[in-house]
Amino acid sequence: MNNNAAIICIDDELTILHSLKAELLRLLGSEYIIELADNGQDGIELVKELLADGWQIPLVIVDYLMPQLKGDAVLAEIHRLSPDSFKIMLTGQASLEGVVNAVNQARLYSYITKPWESKNLELTVNSALTYFKQSQAVYDLTREQAFLIKKLRGDEQRLQQFLDALPVSTLILNIEANIVYHNRKSAQLFPILNTQAQISALALCQQYPPYQRDTETPYPCDKLPIKDVLLGKPCAIPDLVIRFDDHVIHLEISGEPIWDQLGQVAYAIFVLQEITHRVQAEDFLKHYNQHLTEEVNIRTHELAEQNRVLQQQEQQLRQSKELAEMANHAKSAFLANMSHELRTPLNAILGYTQLLQRDRSLNNGHINGLNVIQRSGEHLLTLINDVLDLSRLETGRLSLNVEDIYLHAFFYQLLSNFQLQAEQQQLEFVLVLNEQSYPVATLDKRFNWSAIPFNVLGDEKRLRQILLNLLSNAFRFTQQGGVYLHLSYQQDYLTAKVQDTGCGISDERLQSLFTPFQPEIQYDNTQSGIGLGLPLTQQLVRMMQGELSLETQVGKGSCFSFQVCLPEQQKAVVHDTHSYVSAHLTHPAAILIIEEDEQQLAYYRSLLGQLGFQSYHSPLSQALSQLRQLTMTNLLPQAILINLTLNITEVIHFLIELQHSAHYKNLIVIIYSMNSELALQLPETAKYDHLLTAPLQLPQLQLVLQKFNPRLNDNQYLEDELLAQWQLPALEHLTKLYNLAESGNLKAVQTKVNQLLQQHTELEGFVRYTEQLCQQFEIKKLKNLLHKAVQQETLASS
Repeated sequence: MNNNAAIICIDDELTILHSLKAELLRLLGSEYIIELADNGQDGIELVKELLADGWQIPLVIVDYLMPQLKGDAVLAEIHRLSPDSFKIMLTGQASLEGVVNAVNQARLYSYITKPWESKNLELTVNSALTYFKQSQAVYDLTREQAFLIKKLRGDEQRLQQFLDALPVSTLILNIEANIVYHNRKSAQLFPILNTQAQISALALCQQYPPYQRDTETPYPCDKLPIKDVLLGKPCAIPDLVIRFDDHVIHLEISGEPIWDQLGQVAYAIFVLQEITHRVQAEDFLKHYNQHLTEEVNIRTHELAEQNRVLQQQEQQLRQSKELAEMANHAKSAFLANMSHELRTPLNAILGYTQLLQRDRSLNNGHINGLNVIQRSGEHLLTLINDVLDLSRLETGRLSLNVEDIYLHAFFYQLLSNFQLQAEQQQLEFVLVLNEQSYPVATLDKRFNWSAIPFNVLGDEKRLRQILLNLLSNAFRFTQQGGVYLHLSYQQDYLTAKVQDTGCGISDERLQSLFTPFQPEIQYDNTQSGIGLGLPLTQQLVRMMQGELSLETQVGKGSCFSFQVCLPEQQKAVVHDTHSYVSAHLTHPAAILIIEEDEQQLAYYRSLLGQLGFQSYHSPLSQALSQLRQLTMTNLLPQAILINLTLNITEVIHFLIELQHSAHYKNLIVIIYSMNSELALQLPETAKYDHLLTAPLQLPQLQLVLQKFNPRLNDNQYLEDELLAQWQLPALEHLTKLYNLAESGNLKAVQTKVNQLLQQHTELEGFVRYTEQLCQQFEIKKLKNLLHKAVQQETLASS
């Protein structure tokens, strides 16, 4: 009995119900669940619920005399719901009519008088449950037999279907060689099987005489291996031919004996596979192979001739490829040389322009003319750089120069460069920072840039090149409306969008928009530029792990967007004050220039003179000798400025010699080249301190030189005099201020100096000047001032 079996007891007297349940639990243990109901209607509902949940109800015990529904009516309804359940009536006052009704309508098994005797209750209940189990077993056995018979019949039908579905003819012979079974394919092959209920294999052979392949002689029927199979020997005939009036078929025959349980052959099964198509295919292939052999001989001769021609063409293609590679190398060499030749005079033009701009005696007209010369020279330099960069990209030689980028100052300077153009074109120029709009005209150096980090790691030159190209195009193609720069920063990625309300880009122009040297189309259909800006911009964005995308609509404007990886850089706070103290410098500081171009040499000497340096000159081949002479006369320079493109091998040798010499290994070495990738060819033993890109610009050179000569800044002499006059904070406070400035926390610098002023009013001069630099966002000047103050106080305390 499964666990899902319940015995139901129904009586309106709760005492009798619980007593009955206790007796049943004592008799049956936990084999059955005992369910109780105190009226007939609840008992019927209980039966319905148990049956719905899949429970068996082997026994129902019902009191006869109950209000509303009497026991015979309850048993009749339960019998309708569960006819297999055995029913017992409890009665003390049952009428004969009630008992008869229960027997007739509910198949009453028995009744027990109240009060019952335990022995009588035990016998009656056990008897009913035993009969229930037996009836269930008989029912299960009968159902299983019916299932097996049905399954056997189904298996026979499926087997018949399988055999009829076989694409081969199947014949089963008994021990007398009579055909006792054939499938549908056999009847199609031998129609006589449809007309005769039973036929022998010999009669079938005589009706359809077989032939051996490629012969006209019938195969002897007594030679067929039918008897061998019936004697227990399998057989196989690979090819047997049967001729009909209108066609011929080829058969492959195999036979197997079927054994009974006693090990005797009872039947033989033969499978006849029609192979007519295969035989025809073999014959066709035989003839075709002969034809193919002849064709192969002809084609072999033709292919040999074609192979000879292809070898000649391959040789020509190889030569063409070598010529193309040579031409490509020649193009790259030409561009590099041409870039060098063009930038050499440009270097002098831009350099002397910057020097002249510092001349206070020039009037406004001269200064405006110098500004035009500088802008034109810088534009020409940009075009040269674009051509060279594109050439390097094509050959995979362009690399990123990753360094610190101060984003706040970077974007402030970038926006300032285009503000005048926006005013001249009467266009709206807006910065959208994290979805918040700010007109660029209202921005000043005190603008809160906290939405983007202060310091990140990346290639500042390439990032500026990308944004300059996109913003320049936006202003060039916009005649009304505005230009909008969207910026956001999240998880080390800077997202930028340059949106304009210009003329938009047509579908025809989009097809070649990022193809180099395609003429650019202005809004008035005039051509401008050499078409390198956008192709180069796209390649630079990809180098910085990003992708340039475009949304545009003719007459509505365009939006270029990109996302590049610029990890936020946390500056290390310096705790060693003495690390900022430079070595005692000779006055004026001296630099040895290793340059062989007279024009460049004259410019660099003039440039260094403007910066307060004394300069010496030497060719590369005589540089070591010149250093020895300067050392002997106590004029050893503090730095060496060397052109890397003079002779890379000799430059490497020179740098290694400097490291090996105790006199020169502490010299500051600055190398410069129009091709900064040449520095990658230097071995680790050829050490240098700074790498600059030619043509050298005044701010670029000044920034590097002031790292070891802090006298170099726009207000150097004024600051020296002020530092000499001011009362300065203690050394520990100056060090703290320098660390805050180095990390870019200008607000903290202002807070700190004001706290010092409250405690020491004599520091007012120093504090007010420091506040002014913070408010004007002059980070470099602030760090330089604090650097010199730290040096001055350190030397004073030593």
